[in-house]
This record gives sequence, structure tokens and C-alpha cells, in this order.
Amino acid sequence: MEYDILIQGGTIVDGTGQAGFTGDVGILGEKIVRIGRLEPGEGTNVIQAQGMVVCPGFIDAHCHTDVYAADCPDAAGKIMQGVTTDVCGLCGDSPAPVGEGNLREYIRRREYKLPGSEPAEACTFGEYRDRMNRLGNTTNMALFTGNANLRVHGVGYENRAASDGRWNR
Repeated sequence: MEYDILIQGGTIVDGTGQAGFTGDVGILGEKIVRIGRLEPGEGTNVIQAQGMVVCPGFIDAHCHTDVYAADCPDAAGKIMQGVTTDVCGLCGDSPAPVGEGNLREYIRRREYKLPGSEPAEACTFGEYRDRMNRLGNTTNMALFTGNANLRVHGVGYENRAASDGRWNR
């Protein structure tokens, strides 16, 4: 069988719970098509992986990549650790939605900011998602809307009940 990429001689940890084993991984296009003892074909890009672990990407189930992804879309720190999927927006805050009426206070309270990063902008959740897709962030991002963002978007930073029907856009 022909492969575009052949990872040879690595310790394969496949996520099934079985012990790691030495083997090769054949990739065609964007899919793993075979695992075992494999031979490269003509034009196959061979990666020697002896002494290395070959495994599926890891999921960071609680992170803040969403806050700096626009400034660091290559997510080099995550990818070098094997993280391929980030689950974001779980601490109550997220980069969206942020309404114009609350933008200044949101920026003042913002915990996570990289030096030299772009200033926060008012945006809907859909606009933020579209921006991340345009930038081509290296990790897959599962985006949740922070509950604080929903409250602030609804009633601002006032200390009052959110159930009286008033909305602060």
C-alpha cells in the first residue's frame, strides 16, 4: 500500500488502554490508513520515531486558549505538548459575547492579556467564532460562552436580578 507519510518504529499508544507497542503508522491524505509493520513506497515521507511515542492528540478539557488565540493562532505551546483540541469558556468568562455598552468595563476586568495583544472588541459569539476560523487557529476549539458574559450582556455590571426583562446591549 502507498502512504503519503509513514511514521516508523515509534511506541504506539492508541488510547484503547492496552500497553504501548512498537510499530509504524501509515497516513494517506489526512487519514491513518494502517498500523503495523509497514514498508515505505516510492515518494513516501518517512519519519523515524524510534524512542518516541506516537499517539492521538490530547484534549485540554479546561483552558483559556480562546482568550489569546487571536494573538497566537499557531498555538505552538499547545501543539508542542500534543494538545490538538481545546475546550474553552468554562470559567465563567469568554471573549464573546461582549456588547458595546460593556466593552470598557470588560477590558478593565480582563484577567488574561498577553503583552502587545490586540485590544478586545465588542462582538457576538458568532463573530468571535468566525474570526477564529478565519485566523486558522492550530488547535480545534470547542467554544463555550462564559456565564458571566451572558449576565453582563443581559444586565451589565449592576448588582440586580436579571429577571426583570431589561437588557443592556
